[in-house]
Amino acid sequence: MFCKLKVPADKIEIITVDIVNKSDEFVRLNPGGAVSVLVDREKENKVIADSADITKYLDIEFSECDCKVGYTGPALDACSGVFPKLAALLKNKDKAKNDSSKTKLISELSKVNDYLKSDSHKGKFLIGDEMNEIDCMFLPRLRHVIVAADHYAGIKIPHEMPALKQHVDDANKTEIFSATCCPDDEIIKGWSRHVI
Repeated sequence: MFCKLKVPADKIEIITVDIVNKSDEFVRLNPGGAVSVLVDREKENKVIADSADITKYLDIEFSECDCKVGYTGPALDACSGVFPKLAALLKNKDKAKNDSSKTKLISELSKVNDYLKSDSHKGKFLIGDEMNEIDCMFLPRLRHVIVAADHYAGIKIPHEMPALKQHVDDANKTEIFSATCCPDDEIIKGWSRHVI
C-alpha cells in the first residue's frame, strides 16, 4: 500500500503472492520467502524483503512525496496494540482465555476510536486528510481484524465505535486502499494455520 502511495503509477507493478503456495519465481527472487517484497527492476532487480526496509528505500528513492515516514505520536500510540491483540486471540490455544483475548482486542479498537474522535485528531486519516505511512501500516492490519476476527471469533467493530467505522469507510473509498486490499479468502486462509 505504501508503495502505491509513494511511487508513480507508471513505475510500479503490484503482483500478489499466494503466501501458502509461493511460486518458484517468487522463491528464486526471494529465497527467504517473506512478504512484502520489493523488486527494483531499474536497479538490477534489487530485492528488499522487509517492510520497514522497503518503506525507507521508497522514502529515499521518491522523496518528493512526504508521507511522514517515522511518525511517532498519539496516532501510533492508539493503533499499535491492535494487531498484536488480534494475533494473540487467533493464535490462542487455551479456550479459557478466549473471552479475555476478545476483550483485549476490543479495548485496543476502542483506543483507536477514542483517538479518532479526540480533539488532537484532525482529518480523515490517522494524521491528516491525506494517507501517510502510518495509515499504510495500520489499515491493512485493521482489515485483518475486520475479516479474520469476524470469521474466526465473531468479532466485529462495535456500533459504539462510529469514529473507527468512519475511518474504515473513508479508507475503503480510496483507490490506494481498495486496490491493495488482500481478498477476504486470502486473509482467512493465511490465519487458518494458526487457528484451531
